[in-house]
Amino acid sequence: MRGLCGKDGRQNGEILHLLSGPGRSGSEITTIEGVAPDGELDPVQEAFWDNHGLQCGYCTAGMIITAMELIEKNPDPSEEQVRQGLKGNICRCTGYQNIVKSVLAAAEAKRS
Repeated sequence: MRGLCGKDGRQNGEILHLLSGPGRSGSEITTIEGVAPDGELDPVQEAFWDNHGLQCGYCTAGMIITAMELIEKNPDPSEEQVRQGLKGNICRCTGYQNIVKSVLAAAEAKRS
């Protein structure tokens, strides 16, 4: 199975293999569109909005989904743990300060 990369239209079979490979039958995949199905923003989305963690939008969906998983696994992350958890996502606009601030604020909001 091969698919097209949304960024540049090149074929990318690796992504589809990750989604359809062995042992993934019945798995659930949450996209950014599924984070707020009823129109109410998730606390992570709110924190990104409130703390200016949104810039051009290139990395926003990946940052939010990654932040949600990070907070689910560790409800009280340190700044270093947030930076470590986000290291696979590339932001072209910032030095990550407001993104990290957003994740920390989201974690705090979810604990409240």
